[in-house]
Amino acid sequence: MSVYTRQLAIGSFTVGGSAAMPVAKLSERYEHQAEEQANSAKLIRSTWTIDSYALAVSEAAIGALKETLRARLTKRGEAVVLIERADAGTPDPATRTLAAGGSAGGPLAGYPRCSVEFLPDESAGIYLAFRCTIESVAPASGLSDPVWHEYEITVDTNESEAQTTRRTGRVRVANGSSAESWVRTNVIDPARAAADTAGRRFTDKVTVNLDAAECTYEYTDAEPGPNGFGGGGGIEDASVTVRERRTRTGGSIETTSGYAVGSSATTYAESQRPATDNFRVIVRDDIGAPSIPDGRVDFSYEVRVGKTVPSLFGSIVVFEFTHSYSVAGGGTPINSAPRFDGPARLWAGRNEAIPAREAMSIVFLNPSSIDVFAQAGMQPSLDTDFRSGAAQYSVNRDRDGFFVASAGYDYVFQTGPTLPAPRTIAEELT
Repeated sequence: MSVYTRQLAIGSFTVGGSAAMPVAKLSERYEHQAEEQANSAKLIRSTWTIDSYALAVSEAAIGALKETLRARLTKRGEAVVLIERADAGTPDPATRTLAAGGSAGGPLAGYPRCSVEFLPDESAGIYLAFRCTIESVAPASGLSDPVWHEYEITVDTNESEAQTTRRTGRVRVANGSSAESWVRTNVIDPARAAADTAGRRFTDKVTVNLDAAECTYEYTDAEPGPNGFGGGGGIEDASVTVRERRTRTGGSIETTSGYAVGSSATTYAESQRPATDNFRVIVRDDIGAPSIPDGRVDFSYEVRVGKTVPSLFGSIVVFEFTHSYSVAGGGTPINSAPRFDGPARLWAGRNEAIPAREAMSIVFLNPSSIDVFAQAGMQPSLDTDFRSGAAQYSVNRDRDGFFVASAGYDYVFQTGPTLPAPRTIAEELT
């Protein structure tokens, strides 16, 4: 009897779409598994060990046959079908299947896993013996129960004795089910409801990759901060800061900035917008969109604050004012002339005229019934007997809608003028 006729196949098996391979020997092992310290079995690990064989066309083709079997059988995540030989009392062959990984009710993603081991001691000539080990891990519980659920809870207390609880975890449910749905129903939604009832701030995040049956999650449950927000009116946390900065040109800039967290964060941010009138004009209005995942809204407002200076501009609201002088020229020119080959002769000419300029600029809101150039603050302050030419006036509007008026006066003096201190708003107000 040859080595070939001594082998009697007791069935066949396929891996994925492979050709059927004979089964010479079959052993099966099953193990119930669960996460550490768990009482109930959550997984069933199935291990099939199949001794099989194949015939090469020649002894020289053994190497090629091994490569063919390796490519055909060493697969991962593809269904394995086992057809056993019918018993005497069962005329029809029995078929069992380890489903493809990730299919509904099937094993976890990445299973079954198939490995091939060649058996040289049992091979001879063109006869090649090998052993195929097939391992599969499938849920042992209902589709609504988690297969794995591990988590960690951290509690921090800040300097104001407010506690923040952070929980992170990982969940695996049976294939065909949604891990995110289980987490939100059984973990996050109850925690959020408890935080809302207690007036605490709650944020959460669930991360799902390609396998919908597995996800990670985290949430934070924080007590109200020292500012007292938490729970009422849709505001869980908020902060507002108001600063006023005075400019060198006489006006002031008021900045209101902060943030709010909660379902009414945008409404709260809008409620912090400063009031406006003739003395207060908003030049920056910035409300951010709610951030993800905590819904925080940042806001910032900038207001230019004006004032009246009755001695200079009557009832006009002034936001900036500048006043300056500039002088150029003057002195006595020195003339020289050569005379034949003699030394140059020098003599002093007449004193030259001294030009000067006076300039003023004001930033204001337009008063329809008041001529800004007729106000005392825009009138010349040097001796008008030395005025030269007409005054130069200009009016324009800046990007924030304010009017900017400028006046300039030219002078010509015979001797250097005595320049008084330029006018300022602060000086007039004191």
